[in-house]
Amino acid sequence: MLETGRSFTRKASQKYNTPILSQHKMGNYFDAVYYPIREKYGNCHGLNEMYIINLIRNNTGESLGYEDKLNE
Repeated sequence: MLETGRSFTRKASQKYNTPILSQHKMGNYFDAVYYPIREKYGNCHGLNEMYIINLIRNNTGESLGYEDKLNE
């Protein structure tokens, strides 16, 4: 689930040019990551409680240029 979230975060970051976003773009960014995760992992216990922490973690990693080691 965390790797899937990271993948959605990367796509949203590229589309919405994070980390500097207008309020409108931030809402779109959030929706682009949250709804696909919820659709795939909605039954996972604690998803909503963990989601924002993971979104921030993934966004920070993307902003700092961390590479996805799974794609090597």
